Amino acid sequence: MPYDVSAHLHPVGTNTYELRGLTDLELVIIYFADRKGRPLPPGKRKGSAGLSSEFVVLSDAATFRADGTVGGNDMLFGGAIGGRTVVDLLPSDYVPQRK
Repeated sequence: MPYDVSAHLHPVGTNTYELRGLTDLELVIIYFADRKGRPLPPGKRKGSAGLSSEFVVLSDAATFRADGTVGGNDMLFGGAIGGRTVVDLLPSDYVPQRK
């Protein structure tokens, strides 16, 4: 069933948003894209199965940035998103610490 998360999405900085109030709710995302990975408008999705992903927020809030990175959140990912590499999930300003 479609679920509008916009009431739970709060701006917390430039191009940074926090998803609040969805603790332990499993959300399924279906993404329809053309061959280059660009989003398809609703009228052009006929015949496309779409990519399915799931995520569960385990904390009170989850940070998302416009560049697709997430903050230090307690989240579980599955499906297409879950298959991404760990590098894709690191913050854009991440710098490894030397021992």
